[in-house]
Amino acid sequence: MRKTVRSLLISPLTQVCFLAALPLTFHWIPMSLRWPVRLLAAVLVVWLVLSLALSIVRIARSKPIQLVFAGVLAMLLYAALELCFFFVERLVIAKDATFLSANALSLSEMNHNSIRAFIDDEVPFYRFDADTGWSLRPNSDFHDFYHSNAQGFRGPANHRYTEHAPPEKTRAIALGDSFTFGSEVRDAHAWPARAQEADPDLELINGGVPGYGLTQSFVRYQKLKSQFQTDYVIVGYMTENIRRTLNVYRPFIKGGVTGFPFAKPFSRLDDSGELEIVPPLLPDKESYERLLENSRTILSDMAAKDYYYSLDRLSSAVLPSVRVLRYLWNQERIKENILDLFSVNKTLREMWIDHSYTKDSYPLRTVCELLTRFVEEVKMSGAKPLIGIFPTRRDIARFNEEGIDPCQTLRDYLDANGYDYIAVLDVINEHYKGREIPLKEVYLKFHFDEEINDLIGRNIAEWIAADRAAEKRGDASAEVRKRGLE
Repeated sequence: MRKTVRSLLISPLTQVCFLAALPLTFHWIPMSLRWPVRLLAAVLVVWLVLSLALSIVRIARSKPIQLVFAGVLAMLLYAALELCFFFVERLVIAKDATFLSANALSLSEMNHNSIRAFIDDEVPFYRFDADTGWSLRPNSDFHDFYHSNAQGFRGPANHRYTEHAPPEKTRAIALGDSFTFGSEVRDAHAWPARAQEADPDLELINGGVPGYGLTQSFVRYQKLKSQFQTDYVIVGYMTENIRRTLNVYRPFIKGGVTGFPFAKPFSRLDDSGELEIVPPLLPDKESYERLLENSRTILSDMAAKDYYYSLDRLSSAVLPSVRVLRYLWNQERIKENILDLFSVNKTLREMWIDHSYTKDSYPLRTVCELLTRFVEEVKMSGAKPLIGIFPTRRDIARFNEEGIDPCQTLRDYLDANGYDYIAVLDVINEHYKGREIPLKEVYLKFHFDEEINDLIGRNIAEWIAADRAAEKRGDASAEVRKRGLE
């Protein structure tokens, strides 16, 4: 019995299974045991490599014929392994539709149906927009949970905003994605509504649109600034927006399947470092008709212009094993576990899983240039800009573990240029008085719950009130206004 157990423990197959299981389970290993596990994994890898090399040398010296036989056997085993991966691939496709559409330049059935409904103007709550890709459908609702008014802003259908704010009111407009829109909570609990509730002298227009990136918010502001006079413009920036800013076609960064399988404006830097805003590559409904007819050619052309997409993704891999392993690598939790297992340094971690918030990276430089242009245009229109930085679940999880803001490089840029901003991560951290932030209390599924929306709304209202008071005193201190709490 002991001999059987010992042989199982030292068998190569057992060791390989142990190493393969680590990326799936490392996250649950207590911190005190992680370094011993890393050391054991390193020893096993070295042991397996040396054992294989010694076996080959031994067979080659004593029995050359057996080496040939072993080579043929290895090839047959490898073919069997690829066959196993092929069946695993079929199971993955059956369970996760993103595998097929993310790995092939073709449309999933879900995306095909969404685009057809988009062309036929049958998408509930959203409609085609030639400038931004999509926008809220006026006078619409989504399961009586979200509502839009006649001007396409979130809120009661019977409320219209005039060109000028009502007398004695300060007007602000918030632009951004689902974190600005207030996804997963009702209209009255989204933070723009809570800010307006907190300050009766404030009128805050909720111009957030789910799925938007920073480029889309900027393009939308250019359309709205001549229609509505505002005193403040709040630029909502969720940290994953660094990818959306450069993204050409939303499925390229959303695993293929998304509620918005549409083209969008994107930002890029030319050879001289100048910012360029590129309109959607599918500018009209006729373009989408062509996409349905010839998806591979059109998506290939679009993919070549997308920073985060390359044509050698999973579809270009001939072997099922490569396609499945790349799919697993693209699962963020597994990727994080692998980086933790090998104690990968912070710079490589940021490059691989943190949306390129490395200093002087191309995505970060593009976002900074776009924010600068956004701020300048807001100021030229006579309003004051405020940037709201919204953290994702992963950001707060890393903050709990490491005590740093993953997008600190962006904040350094804003500080260096004197731009006013509210880092919602700091607001939440202060709310929990520096103790570990409970993710289950802060987020519903992907977005903030009602309490955190209320907290953000009150901070925004306090910031604007503090800024108005500072203006009356003639005090333009950005440091006072940035916190909005003094």
